[in-house]
Amino acid sequence: MPGAWRPAAVVSTMLLLAILAAARAQAHDSPEHVVEFLTARMKERGKTAELLWRRATEHRALNNLAAANTDLREAIALQPGYILAQADLARVEWQQGKVDRALETLNRGMAATSDIAARVPLELVRAEVRRSRGDFAGALADMEQAIAACPEPDPEWYLLRGQIQLRLGEPAAAATGLQQGFVLTGSAVLEADWIDALLDAGQARTAVGRIEPQLAESRCQSSWLLRRARARLLLGETTSARGDLHAAITEINERLNADHPEPALLLDRGYAQALLGDLESARRDLNTALKAGADEPARWRLEGILGATKPNVHPR
Repeated sequence: MPGAWRPAAVVSTMLLLAILAAARAQAHDSPEHVVEFLTARMKERGKTAELLWRRATEHRALNNLAAANTDLREAIALQPGYILAQADLARVEWQQGKVDRALETLNRGMAATSDIAARVPLELVRAEVRRSRGDFAGALADMEQAIAACPEPDPEWYLLRGQIQLRLGEPAAAATGLQQGFVLTGSAVLEADWIDALLDAGQARTAVGRIEPQLAESRCQSSWLLRRARARLLLGETTSARGDLHAAITEINERLNADHPEPALLLDRGYAQALLGDLESARRDLNTALKAGADEPARWRLEGILGATKPNVHPR
């Protein structure tokens, strides 16, 4: 979170910084050793909600969700209004597959405070949980409230809201919101997502004006070649678009590590192949990307062009 925005739940954690600095120094950044340090600290001085929350964070880093759940529940029992612990508990419950329980934790925490800014951590987690179960309208409402409550939203918040708007079939709104986030933060990732949303909205000429400078400056060009191809297809420039798609695939082939393929490169190659009409190769790349850990927000365009969702364009 940007440093300028610290609701009460975050401010309270600042008291723990000296302890954490010592823990990190002694543990050399190892989560296991930090858990040992914090456990010893609590045996020596007693348990506090802050220390339990911090140990839960390390348990989460180790994917020890059961221990994290226990620590977070104990932290909340000691400090019922501890919003960060409530948000993290809900995230852990969600990761454990307890979606309904996670929503109950979030709703209970939100009902317990009237401080709009303090509720933001809860809204952010609830947006992710709602999105994961297909409740895009509810997820969007949470993101709108979170962004409105914070004078300096994190770039990731704009990305999440844009992804949700795209899934709701609102590409123009997504493009407007992503542009707003890019102007405020200067995030290169937001700019790329803004241009993708412009293409989803059919605003090809506006997109091209942003794509060409990137192609002139970027050392790795495949993703920008793919975007220009999408724009050219929308503009009816099929021959030039196919040239861009083949060039993108050639570069991706040179960059891909066969033993440890990067999901983003596989998805880009798959999308390019799908636009060229090679759906079999595109499906193979999608399946490999899934095995490599590609998440739903990254793969939905490729899944859409291969599945029930009709793509914006498809050259014959």
